[in-house]
Amino acid sequence: MTYYTGSVAVYFLNGKTPLYIWKNFDSMLLWRIITESNIRTDIRLTAIPSLLSGMVSSLIVPVFIIWQLNKTDVALYGDAKFASDNDLRKSKLLKWEKENDTDILVGAYKGKYLWYTAPDFVSLGAGTRAGKGAAIGIPNLLVRKHSLIALDPKQELWKITSKVREKLLGNKVYLLDPFNSKTHQFNPLFYIDLKEESGAKDLLKLIEILFPSYGLTGAEAHFNNLAGQYWTGLAKLLHFFINYDPSWLGEFGLKPVFSIGSVVDLYSNIDREADTQ
Repeated sequence: MTYYTGSVAVYFLNGKTPLYIWKNFDSMLLWRIITESNIRTDIRLTAIPSLLSGMVSSLIVPVFIIWQLNKTDVALYGDAKFASDNDLRKSKLLKWEKENDTDILVGAYKGKYLWYTAPDFVSLGAGTRAGKGAAIGIPNLLVRKHSLIALDPKQELWKITSKVREKLLGNKVYLLDPFNSKTHQFNPLFYIDLKEESGAKDLLKLIEILFPSYGLTGAEAHFNNLAGQYWTGLAKLLHFFINYDPSWLGEFGLKPVFSIGSVVDLYSNIDREADTQ
């Protein structure tokens, strides 16, 4: 590096322009100036400062690079700032465009929408009545074409967006509200067939959802386990009545439907029979 920097410097010390150097550069010129005897003295004298300049640059440049690599800018009060237009364009987490039906709508800026594109879980925190549903929930429900599930205890999202999703987006929309007569119905036992080898495992998975015991200790784990075992027995008994001995359905006033409601009815009727005896 010292030599090649000096090879360039010798041209400048002899009054040559950058354009001349670009067209006529010869890396061996400095060597000939130093070694050949027919070089004029004034030209030969430029070899020494050329070599010195190359030596200085070979020391300064590495030191500067190392200093830049180890340089850490620590802001006393932090360096957070609002994103500029250029920041948005370069961002790998946000898209800045008018339409998008695959990502999460998080805001609007200068007539375009901001969409969060990373395959992450997104958490939004704000106080009660701060506008979380109005600002994020409702807009996403109105534009997202893919399937989704919304926890909507006040049914605000259902009232505002269900018709749009059904009529304009072409989705099937369901309202599941077990404590209200105005509800669609869902029977998880419909997907469990105890005649199949996997049926017992599928039933146990459902029981763990209804009566969770994993990771629990003490009284809560004990009573959840007992409830789960009892409920499993009732579900298997109901399955037996429906498929192998339907006459017992009439004894307990049951419909031939393998559902959670029928399991609850079986429990109630067995309990009632026990009380009368």
